[in-house]
Amino acid sequence: MEDFMTRANALKGFLNTDSGAFLKMGIAVIRLDAGAGRKALTQMSMDEKYQEIDAVAAQCSELITRCEQASAVISGEGSLKADEKAKIENRIKENDRKCSDIRGKLESLAKETAFFIRKIEDYDHNTDRLRAKAREIEARDKSGNNYIPFYGLKYSVDTLNMYNDYKREVSQNDVLKSWLDKNAAAYGSQKLQEKDLRNQLDELTMETEKLWNSFGDVGELLQILGRMITSLGDFIVAAGKIRTALRSTFFEDVNEAQTAVDMSLDKIQSYHDIFRQKLEELSGRLKKDNYDKLVELIGTT
Repeated sequence: MEDFMTRANALKGFLNTDSGAFLKMGIAVIRLDAGAGRKALTQMSMDEKYQEIDAVAAQCSELITRCEQASAVISGEGSLKADEKAKIENRIKENDRKCSDIRGKLESLAKETAFFIRKIEDYDHNTDRLRAKAREIEARDKSGNNYIPFYGLKYSVDTLNMYNDYKREVSQNDVLKSWLDKNAAAYGSQKLQEKDLRNQLDELTMETEKLWNSFGDVGELLQILGRMITSLGDFIVAAGKIRTALRSTFFEDVNEAQTAVDMSLDKIQSYHDIFRQKLEELSGRLKKDNYDKLVELIGTT
């Protein structure tokens, strides 16, 4: 795990060495530890970088296999029958799939509702600004400055121009208000849908927690491993983003790849640390052969 984390973190450095534009943005160039016996990132060819990405992804796949083997060992510790375990595990997988789908829908809804909210804020801001402008025009009309010789003519023209701009902006704001009124029902429906999806997510999460508890003391270990497997899978996807962004000229692509790697590795490290702690807590309650096997598969350091 330690070697994997070192190599996985180093992959981000690939994105910082191909474009001077990224270096000008202040992104630090990361180098592999010379003690690891690998070339500095800046000395790697593109093909070598691709090979390293593939190698780290393969290492990640091996870790997933080891986690799955560990799950099988832990499942054997439970008191449930094999068919009961299978049903529970299948139900958990189905719940996880549903939760993933719901989160995707919530993310999409959040973007849509955020757009509507921004339009409301634009309308409110424009309305306040136009009210202030109307008061200013009214004050200019009442000032009598337009009667001042020479200066008054320019003052009148400026006031008229201001009034024409005001009418145009009011018309534009009225169009925005009409759009808000037309889409208000859809926005309300989206908020109800969002609330319903969050309720579904909460129910599925609670059900999954109960299902994990069916395995007894080892349920938490299984849950942690399940989440670590998911995070390892996320890293493989993130590695693909790095591969795609290697030749990209868009900073957004590089930033997305780096963020994806950071998020997945943070979760992997967190779940690995939690697993080691929980395994240590249960060491006296697990069969010695099973405990030794888990240490061999996942490690305690």
